[in-house]
Amino acid sequence: MLHEMRRAKGLIAAVGVGHGKTLPSFLAGTVLEAENALLLVPPSLVNQTTKELAYFRDHFKIPAQVRVLSYGKLSTADGTDLLERMAPDLVVADECHLLRHSTAARTKRILRYFRAHPETMFVGLSGTLTAKSLKDYSHLVELALR
Repeated sequence: MLHEMRRAKGLIAAVGVGHGKTLPSFLAGTVLEAENALLLVPPSLVNQTTKELAYFRDHFKIPAQVRVLSYGKLSTADGTDLLERMAPDLVVADECHLLRHSTAARTKRILRYFRAHPETMFVGLSGTLTAKSLKDYSHLVELALR
């Protein structure tokens, strides 16, 4: 994953539960030489991800500026300008299938941010990218691979 991520300057990957998405999501900022990486995770994984990030920082070269944010924060009214305030140059979406609905507020905010900041890189990881069609995640592939 890291090799392909670096080669393509982004990534979209179907990686099953327990098959190793966490460490590549932490290392994406290093591989892509990002200065301000944002890691999106489901709300239930924020605490666990934050603890794992602290652990892995002792063992791997993980940029200091990797922030963990729940998808839920993007869905609230307060999330309207959150991405602009955080100004990530890399967005890593763990469980990126949570961005598959292009009409959802969080997805619209991501897409709007990428339109305004086309230099931003995207890495999307999920075990369940699609429910019905390739259209479920075609917009994510476009973000990752341009």
